[in-house]
Amino acid sequence: MKTLAPICLWVLVLGAAGASATAPHRNEPLYRAVQQDRPDALALLQQIVNIDSGTGDVEGGSRVDAVLAQRLAAIGAAVRTEPAEIPGLPDNLVASYMEPAKGEF
Repeated sequence: MKTLAPICLWVLVLGAAGASATAPHRNEPLYRAVQQDRPDALALLQQIVNIDSGTGDVEGGSRVDAVLAQRLAAIGAAVRTEPAEIPGLPDNLVASYMEPAKGEF
């Protein structure tokens, strides 16, 4: 057991060194955009978690769907619902984006 401890320590040290050497660099423009949007994202999260929508609560789940559908449509998503696979559950919210035409972004 005493000989195993130094080996484990080296594995941890080398693993940590290797992980930091291969870690990707942060995308600064993306990071700044996310930080700028953080207050709105947290407000949306607070709004959603404050809706009583436990498993089987169809009305609550539909209210969450409505909040998310409105936000997704506002940013260009095509939004629809699909029936739940199991009776007694709210519909599934499906949002999709059209791919930009060639040369568009």
